Amino acid sequence: RDMLEKLGATLRDISEPFTPEGGAYGHGRTHGHAH
Repeated sequence: RDMLEKLGATLRDISEPFTPEGGAYGHGRTHGHAH
């Protein structure tokens, strides 16, 4: 984070649950791989 601020990035803290929309973490239209 400190490195990003030194590069001029604007960061803000958020407090929200991690709820991905499909993709790599989604379990919607994926083929189940039970391990």
